[in-house]
Amino acid sequence: MKKNRKSKKKLKVIDKLGVQLMAIAYPEDDSLGSIHVINIKDIDGRIKELLVPSVDILNSSSIKKHFVENQFPIPSDKQRWELIMKEINKATNKRAIIVPTPGFIDHNYLISNNVCIGAENGIGPFYDLNNPISVPSDDVQGSLEEWRENIAVYALNSSRLMLAICSAFSSYLLRWSGNESGGFHFCGDSSTGKSTCLYTAVSVIGPRECNGTWSATEAGLEQKAAGHNDRLLSLDELMGLDDDFTQAAKKARKIVYKLTSGQCRVVSKNYTSIKQQKSLKWRVCILSTGEFSLAEHALEGGTIRHRGEQARLIDVSADVDMGKGIFESLPDNFDTANDLIKHLDNYTRDVYGVAQLVFLRKLVRDLKKDKELVVKRIRKCMDNFMVVNNVDSSNGFQIRFAERFALAYAAGIFAMKYGLLPFDSTQIMNGISSCYINALSIRPVSIEDLTAEAKQAILDVLRNGNLLGLGKKGHVLSIEQTKSADGFKLKMKGQSVRCLTRKKLEELIKDKIVMDRVINEFKMEGRLLCDSKGRSTRSIATRLPGCNISRVFCFKPKSKMKTAA
Repeated sequence: MKKNRKSKKKLKVIDKLGVQLMAIAYPEDDSLGSIHVINIKDIDGRIKELLVPSVDILNSSSIKKHFVENQFPIPSDKQRWELIMKEINKATNKRAIIVPTPGFIDHNYLISNNVCIGAENGIGPFYDLNNPISVPSDDVQGSLEEWRENIAVYALNSSRLMLAICSAFSSYLLRWSGNESGGFHFCGDSSTGKSTCLYTAVSVIGPRECNGTWSATEAGLEQKAAGHNDRLLSLDELMGLDDDFTQAAKKARKIVYKLTSGQCRVVSKNYTSIKQQKSLKWRVCILSTGEFSLAEHALEGGTIRHRGEQARLIDVSADVDMGKGIFESLPDNFDTANDLIKHLDNYTRDVYGVAQLVFLRKLVRDLKKDKELVVKRIRKCMDNFMVVNNVDSSNGFQIRFAERFALAYAAGIFAMKYGLLPFDSTQIMNGISSCYINALSIRPVSIEDLTAEAKQAILDVLRNGNLLGLGKKGHVLSIEQTKSADGFKLKMKGQSVRCLTRKKLEELIKDKIVMDRVINEFKMEGRLLCDSKGRSTRSIATRLPGCNISRVFCFKPKSKMKTAA
């Protein structure tokens, strides 16, 4: 009875003024800034929840702007307006918290329209309106049955669609898996269906407008990542970064590291001092597209991808079968791959968002019931993927690379058990494994691999190469022999040293980037003897008149050199 009387009282306030102050929200970290939570009745009689920065509350013009933007009929009666201002400025002990971004808050999930899935009592939490973030739409259209039967089911015909859909769900498991942010880059010709993969994945979380693009500033992409915390971040067409391959490669490397690092410094006019500014943090699963792979962009830009880059955003070819693009097969009711792409294009425009809500409601329910069990289930699914695909448990890079796919598989299993995906665990395993095998096959040798190979080649020459001896008493060598030699053996300050000429080193290592890395690594390990000025090469004497050898690389003796890892 008391609850009913309170509800009637609230309705009476709304009916009388069309406005009611619900609570005041403060940042959970006690920093500056607050939000007034206000309910209004718009021109169509719908109740809307407004979040108004408290600094705007005393300003009548600012309040009117907020109200007009939300279709609230501003009264012409001055006295009525004064009552409205009095209502939203009144004292209240009702409080809520402000968090930096949407996403998981404990076991609950705050979506971008400030609805908290799992919250049972009270008002809020809300994300900080002062933070410069770009949140996706959480609109819902169509039914789960429509999404399953007209979109999700076609993942049975395409391993790439399977990976895309499961990646969208994996963003909700990322926090509980302990994995870092990262994802996949679908590469291939414009006709293969790369964008269809993105549209299908985005249909899980919301309308087509949720799809992003690489054509943005670094700060803009950071703001988008923060707004997509604990969910999918899709970025279409990598060449949108820059028309120049070299610049595109440099920007891509920097942005991939930034997006997967999961944090940036807040820059907002509302934070007037450095002390007030805070770091935004996020976790995202990324899906990206481009005609060229990230490895190809790097090579065209004159560089080579590092292992860390390869494991953060993984190249996957969108062309799985000549003539069918992203599809391995076609359903009976479609004659061509293009017909199926058009079907998916139409349905992903009209059916979206419902899969996210169903998945999150069930995941939040399970987390509240037994969080540790959810974590164990995720890990069990991931371990199963690793075993089936024979991932070397002693190879750190292989584990890191494979776990990106393993998390997508785990998310697919969760979505299947939650009734969202119309296929079984074997079909999910086959689809994700196919993408994993493809990614391994097109993964180029990393700069770390090339560096290790180059170091080993140098060590082999130093041990077994034909190096001329320059002993204490000298050797009977001609000037021609000395100048054409690959290297030398000599004593330097009582220590046996082996040297290689620059010509020989450049013969062994043709890439300048690898050369620089090898030299720096030998220096750091203390195996390359620098001159008095710290330079990598030095001159040595041959004891032949007029034939000193200029600038060679001098290495410590064989007994103190270990095989490169």
